[in-house]
Amino acid sequence: MSRITVLATCFLAAWGLAGCGSAAKTAVPGEVDVTELMKVSGIAVYREWSKIYSADVRGEKVVRKHVGYLERVYSEDDLEGKSFVLDMQHHDRGFLLPGGKAFLLEQSHGDREVWRDLGNTGFRNGVKKILDVPGRIDFETVSAASTSPPPKE
Repeated sequence: MSRITVLATCFLAAWGLAGCGSAAKTAVPGEVDVTELMKVSGIAVYREWSKIYSADVRGEKVVRKHVGYLERVYSEDDLEGKSFVLDMQHHDRGFLLPGGKAFLLEQSHGDREVWRDLGNTGFRNGVKKILDVPGRIDFETVSAASTSPPPKE
């Protein structure tokens, strides 16, 4: 009985060490380094701001609620640019690439941010997923081709 216990202990210890060694080499599923994807190249970088509204249709009446901001950043070198989704406190929540691929900021701890690739969702669905808004969303332009942040409410 003691030989079986010793063998089992050795096996479990070796298996645990092998697991620890391999865990450091593999990436966390869903975690994406998006630093390069977020950059907009060019000498002059322009910003357009829009308010994002959740639109709830109740019969013939549409009830809109302001749920966040959309910042489109582009330049003469990158006309399609990137679209950044911010919450009501102007904190980054995610961004979208021109083709409709969306990324969600899951957590931010000091210098370390963890982004999750939501896939090619399309523009409107990407914004809805990033802000976790059901139903329809509408956009209302606040300022176009500006270099300043949107007005605070």
